[in-house]
Amino acid sequence: MCTKSFDKVVGGLCWAISAIGVLVDVDLYFQENLSVGAKIKLCENIVKALRSMNCPRTVQAHQVC
Repeated sequence: MCTKSFDKVVGGLCWAISAIGVLVDVDLYFQENLSVGAKIKLCENIVKALRSMNCPRTVQAHQVC
């Protein structure tokens, strides 16, 4: 996925999770043009947040990015 598409998808997910108002104990701070390691960590945090919100679908970090 190109960087622009990644930024849109992951940025939107971070925003949506934060906007729902459910308290999650993960860092969902999003910045554009992250390093590869930071992108992976952010995707892992999104997955943790979705699990803590009892998301009915099983999502893995590599499916997000």
